[in-house]
Amino acid sequence: MYARAVDTSEPVCVMQFRCPNEELPGLVGGGFPFFRAGWGANVVCVVLGDHVDWTEVAELLTESYCLLAPKKLVALVNRP
Repeated sequence: MYARAVDTSEPVCVMQFRCPNEELPGLVGGGFPFFRAGWGANVVCVVLGDHVDWTEVAELLTESYCLLAPKKLVALVNRP
């Protein structure tokens, strides 16, 4: 999981997404707020909150969509 403790007295929101295999070590290697999910080789989780770079999250979600969507729909995506 991740090394930093999360204050469980407040609700915690975690989002899961797919990540390209070549980006996986760099993303989860930095630790909190990213960590590997217990399922799927390329599934990553991020703990959401004030500490999150929302531009990065938008890019990660766009990339995740492009990994799973049909090629016809991926061609319509405006990637950063």
